[in-house]
Amino acid sequence: MLNHRIAFFLSLSSLLCCAAPVLAQTRIDVSRCRTGAQAALFHLGRAEYERGREQGEAAIFHYTCALERDSSLALAYHGRGYVYGLRGEFTLALSDLTLALDLEPGNADFLASRGFIYSRMGETSAALNDLNRAIAFDPRSGRAYNSRAVVFATLGNFSRAQQDFERAAELGTDPPEQALWNLGNLFSKRGDLPRAVDALHRAARLNPNNPSLFQMLGDLYLQMGNLGAARDNYEVYVRLVNRADPTVLRYVEAGLVLRTVQRYAPGVLLIVLLVYLSWTTTRDLWRRWRPASTSAEPAPEAAPAAPTLSTEAPAKPQRLNRLGWAALPALGLLVWWLVRRR
Repeated sequence: MLNHRIAFFLSLSSLLCCAAPVLAQTRIDVSRCRTGAQAALFHLGRAEYERGREQGEAAIFHYTCALERDSSLALAYHGRGYVYGLRGEFTLALSDLTLALDLEPGNADFLASRGFIYSRMGETSAALNDLNRAIAFDPRSGRAYNSRAVVFATLGNFSRAQQDFERAAELGTDPPEQALWNLGNLFSKRGDLPRAVDALHRAARLNPNNPSLFQMLGDLYLQMGNLGAARDNYEVYVRLVNRADPTVLRYVEAGLVLRTVQRYAPGVLLIVLLVYLSWTTTRDLWRRWRPASTSAEPAPEAAPAAPTLSTEAPAKPQRLNRLGWAALPALGLLVWWLVRRR
């Protein structure tokens, strides 16, 4: 009897596990969906809009409503499956994406999406299979190249990953800077900071309104020791996000101080050296050429005094102060540095 109960509970738990995706989808109240001839298209368009706004719950609701009104909408299956994948609900995602591919087997975008979900699940073989098929169907799919590059990077094949990221950047992705951003991350993780900075600058030219790009550029320049460039990129980041991040602003303020010192310190030092050199030179010339002091009337002759022996050492002639002339080499080096900096 006990064995029968155990077998019953095991069967029940297996049934619930298998039915979990269906139960998850039936939680949506489809009674709130629109009715009418154009209801499916309305919900599909609204779902795409909510997906673009990253409103996952609303997008899933409208995709489900669209499928309730027209179960042959492959785009609705694809969109809902992709949103499920972004939320980490991979079983539901693969189910919907497979249904979309059943309706349109040669759709490269659907294959690229399923390959992307497989890559997030760690199923690299299945991911490469779908992504290779997507590229075969559409050799100009930048999205497929970008996703395949991520898989190659996961596998440690960095040369193939770099090639696919570059190809994806040429073909275009959504968002447009995505492939170059990934390429910059790839170079950064490998320790190639100059190439990472170059890739991120190219990404920033494609989308100059992405604050995360400039924050990452600031971080990389900071690691490279280029505080001025780090400050400039942090300033753009702060302006784009329109908020005061204390950590970032600390580097910005340090960079502003450094820029002020770099701008004004050489000029101030040059003026100080010129003034000091002029003063010491004038003083030396005056000591050398000043006339002997004379009185208006001759002093009366004094009676000759008896010679006396003096124990004091004879006075040494006064030596001119040559410290001013020693500033000439430093002055020359400073002028040379300023001219070279220009």
